[in-house]
Amino acid sequence: MTDKDNKSKINIERRRAKRIAVEDSFAFFIVIPNHLGMSRVYIRDISTSGLSFTLDTDHDFSKGQEFQARLYTSPAVYLPIEMHVVRVADEEVAVSFMQTTSKPVQALSKFLEFMDLASEAVVMEEVLGT
Repeated sequence: MTDKDNKSKINIERRRAKRIAVEDSFAFFIVIPNHLGMSRVYIRDISTSGLSFTLDTDHDFSKGQEFQARLYTSPAVYLPIEMHVVRVADEEVAVSFMQTTSKPVQALSKFLEFMDLASEAVVMEEVLGT
């Protein structure tokens, strides 16, 4: 096993919640009005405790920074969620949700649970050939 493999395994084990890759499934995106204006920021992955996104433009995010964002689940529906920057690496920013018991985060958790179950059902259908 290489050092890269060990680091990947360590990163996965550190996560408090299962991550769902967003790029090939739903069109989640966030808007950070007070920080980036109304431009869309596309999400790389998401969990019940946080998410990560990449930026093509220069930014001034820093570890420990807090901000309010709108997490869109469709072009017309968004959840207002307070976020806390936990990691910044080049174009990628990782955040945790600050109020995990808030209604928006609870709604997101239920939606992610649905996505996870739906993906398992599709895989099961493909395996069974039905």
